[in-house]
Amino acid sequence: MKLRTGYQSRDEQPDQRLWKNLGYGGKTASHETWRYWPQAGTGPWTIAAPLGAAEYLQDGLRLFYRDELIYEAKEGEGQWDVTWQALAHFYGDLARKLARDVPMSARTCMDNLDDILREATAAVDLSYFTLDIAGGEAVFRERVYCYELYHQMRQLWPPKDECRFLLSGEVDKSGHMLLQELGADGTKPDLLVHRPGYMEDNFAIIEVKHSTALEGVRKDLKTLDLFMRKVEYKRAIYLIYGGLATEKAAAKIAAEAKELTITTPIEVWLQPECGKPATLFSKLAGPHDVAGA
Repeated sequence: MKLRTGYQSRDEQPDQRLWKNLGYGGKTASHETWRYWPQAGTGPWTIAAPLGAAEYLQDGLRLFYRDELIYEAKEGEGQWDVTWQALAHFYGDLARKLARDVPMSARTCMDNLDDILREATAAVDLSYFTLDIAGGEAVFRERVYCYELYHQMRQLWPPKDECRFLLSGEVDKSGHMLLQELGADGTKPDLLVHRPGYMEDNFAIIEVKHSTALEGVRKDLKTLDLFMRKVEYKRAIYLIYGGLATEKAAAKIAAEAKELTITTPIEVWLQPECGKPATLFSKLAGPHDVAGA
């Protein structure tokens, strides 16, 4: 088995060194490798397979999968002997069964999210881009636009047997136990790309704002930032639509992000004209934004 190139752990524990030398890590390591971390203090421990394919619980010298005890240490065995049994169980029993549901790469089924977003925004009809009012001028209603955008994106979504991620609209996070601990339980993002029940498969959060309602930018930026920093989402997209979705609007968003000292790479997408696709204008990257990223 090939060890991690250019890296040799100096950890005192031989099994810990091997774990790291194989490229495995802790909770913040790449989701494309094996990870483990304590749920609280010294345990119990979560052992996560690559790409969120499976999660094990190690409680002392016992190993559980989906609440079923699958291994208990034999005489003379220690905690690491039990930890390695998670890998043995996964590759020996689960891998072939799960292969259909797990892509070879974390981005395999969502590497076309940009294309989906561009095509879906272009397909939003003028009747949803603006809302006619009896006896008055047409107005912009973000909810109406969001509902239609969700519908158009769903039409383009990959089949379930090709993609494990779901598109969800206005998910109410109130009462979510894990998010309560992270301070994110009172949020209701416009759109989420995720696999419900698997925090490691939180892929993208999308917030939508009309270009004439930028007074609410700070709240949206805080939500996008929080979901990337604490809730482990890989992408944060801020979609601005309407006639004033211009470079000036993007500059205002960048200035607000700078004041809030936001350092997460929030993507700013602009759609100034109905019938034409939204485009990625910039990516906020802390004190400076990267235009045209």
